[in-house]
Amino acid sequence: MADRQKCTTHRNRDSTGVCVNCGKPYCAACLERIGRGYVCFTCLKGVARDTLKKQSYRPLTLGIIVAAGLFLAMAAAAIVSIGGTLISAIGALGANQVGGGLTAFFQKNPAALRDIAIGIGKALVFFYEAYLLSMNRSFSFWLGLVVAAVVLYFGITAPYTALSNVGLLFELMIPFVAFALIIVSYRELTA
Repeated sequence: MADRQKCTTHRNRDSTGVCVNCGKPYCAACLERIGRGYVCFTCLKGVARDTLKKQSYRPLTLGIIVAAGLFLAMAAAAIVSIGGTLISAIGALGANQVGGGLTAFFQKNPAALRDIAIGIGKALVFFYEAYLLSMNRSFSFWLGLVVAAVVLYFGITAPYTALSNVGLLFELMIPFVAFALIIVSYRELTA
């Protein structure tokens, strides 16, 4: 009768298989099935370590954190900008019995509904971009560039008289800084 190979780890046990990575014989307790073959625990640790290195999260740099904060500030500004219109619309709900309510309010102020929808839409896009930046997703680089560029475009093309000092800050300065920070963080965001 031929002598069976012994387990590399447990010398008193017969081997039941060979590790597909290192080729050493092991008993059933020392092998783990991966795909179509078996791997010993020593090789499995190495595979896991290499996999974790490849899938580790990219670090958040100061530029990414500041850019995310700027997008949060733009989201807050978008919400504040529609505050007066929203409060007037909610007040019209209370006046439903007296003067026609919400329908009458929007008939008298046709731009109000548009302003509310645009403000909420901008806030949602800014919040989403801040979330993507904080999660350090590569998609956030391209979306951030587009969003900041669009806000800058509309801020630059708006008549100067339409922009207050706060408008200049939120429509020009903050998007410009966010745009620059995203470009500077290109390697961290797309790695």
